[in-house]
Amino acid sequence: MHSLPLVMCIFQKRQRAHLCLSAFLRKTATDGGKTGTYTVKGLSSGAKGGERMDDLQIIGLFFARSEEALRETQAKYGKLCFRIAQNILGSDADAEECVNDAYLSLWNTIPPQRPLNLAAYVARLVRNISLNRLRFNSAAKRNVQAEVSLSELADTLPDHLAQAELDKRQLGKLISAFLWREPEHSRNVFIRRYFFLDSIQDIAARYSYSESKVKSMLFRTRNRLRNYLLKEGYEL
Repeated sequence: MHSLPLVMCIFQKRQRAHLCLSAFLRKTATDGGKTGTYTVKGLSSGAKGGERMDDLQIIGLFFARSEEALRETQAKYGKLCFRIAQNILGSDADAEECVNDAYLSLWNTIPPQRPLNLAAYVARLVRNISLNRLRFNSAAKRNVQAEVSLSELADTLPDHLAQAELDKRQLGKLISAFLWREPEHSRNVFIRRYFFLDSIQDIAARYSYSESKVKSMLFRTRNRLRNYLLKEGYEL
């Protein structure tokens, strides 16, 4: 059984892991194409049948304070949001509640926020709310898949950050810069595993890879990220 200090260290590193990936998706949602627009392959609404509003129209409805904005968001991104939450929590009921909380947060933050990538923005809200719920759930109810995914990435991140908030932002920027340089297939797999917390099996099925190939890709990308952070002056 882990000692309390070790458990706290593991927990803090997992927390840094999801904060840094959130910083990457926040950049995707707000950079406006200044450094190029990147969307994870597979980050789609899942909505079928009929034409859906584009994101600019939906955001316009938020600014007009029309409840139609929430209905359109749910129709376009509801399946994506539920999958993210369910992957983290392993409970349909908890996932549904977190998605609803994310919609409320969306309503409360737009305006003044005007995200340029609505899918990335709402995905980040759902993920952060779901991870907060996971943190407060009892140990017996925690989703092992989520814990394993975050632990894998946490082992790549620094143990100590001197100036917590500033360094989290800087680390997030570095991880973002690293991911922009990665080949698309490596980046897609990395984000599906460590942001959306998909299982190895689901990622393999999504991209028609073998499970061993997915594991190998993740291992190599983590090693490249580790070396990149070392070159940038982080002690791992």
